[in-house]
Amino acid sequence: MTSLGRPWRAPALLLAAAWLSACADDVSRGGETQLPTRMIVQPEDFLGPVPCLDAPGAMRSYQVTIFDVTPDLLEEGEEGSFPLPTSSIVPCELAVGFQYVAPGHRYVAQVAGFTAAADTLRQPAPGFPAVVDGRGRVVAPRWTTTCHGSREALAAATQSGDQGQGGQGGATGDVPWGALAVLNAQVPIRGCEPLQDLGESPTGIVVRLDPTLSGLRCGDAPGEIASVTVEGADLPAGNHSAACGDAIVVTPLPAGQDVIVDVTARSAPGVDTGAGGAGGANTDPTETPATWVTRCQARTATGALVPASCDPLVPSASL
Repeated sequence: MTSLGRPWRAPALLLAAAWLSACADDVSRGGETQLPTRMIVQPEDFLGPVPCLDAPGAMRSYQVTIFDVTPDLLEEGEEGSFPLPTSSIVPCELAVGFQYVAPGHRYVAQVAGFTAAADTLRQPAPGFPAVVDGRGRVVAPRWTTTCHGSREALAAATQSGDQGQGGQGGATGDVPWGALAVLNAQVPIRGCEPLQDLGESPTGIVVRLDPTLSGLRCGDAPGEIASVTVEGADLPAGNHSAACGDAIVVTPLPAGQDVIVDVTARSAPGVDTGAGGAGGANTDPTETPATWVTRCQARTATGALVPASCDPLVPSASL
């Protein structure tokens, strides 16, 4: 990922301004509504093949720091760019907006993505890029990327990086680096590098049945479900079975594939035949267990364990 040089040094006043910007509405002057000058970062511009959904291994939240890379902004002899306060942590379905930007200045963005939900993470102070969990432990991002402002700026920055030129990763030649802030306009910062994955997780599906939806329950008694088995032509080799109520994780699977599986739920192998008389129950291990069946489906996503959606269980004898 492109390095943006100079470390964090935003003044406290700017931090407070960024915090208040989240609550600011459009400004009205002379009876006319003035749109704010704003830079935005949108998930569709940086997600690529990484899934944004509520599943293990998928991106659930992210935060953004934008940098002012306007030429001649820094003092003579300084290198790098000027960071603005970091955004709050937001769900990966939402865009992030920065309202305290200067028209005529150019901005690039650094994105940090997390597998945890936004409401389980927080910043030690508004505007700081550090992220901690509910117990105050630092949480590192799973994914990072830099958005250079436009596709042309990304191409130029990539080319200059490959050739060992271009200083801090900025565009060269006639291609400006960064998206240009325009007065009373909302400008997206695009041209994002592919997300750099700092971790690793398998691609697959998770099958978990809720017997109560079919008027059943888990257990070893007659009429109760003891175990569940998942089968399908496209599944990898292995025993995809579990006790009733437990999740069955099927990996590895190709990403972007619609997976349909057949699920069989069974009662315990031995059932009470009622022939035990006064001496107690007679459990016959040769008795055929009762079975119920259903079908589940899910679309796989890169590096995520996607929950499968299942129809209600029905007795196999009824089919």
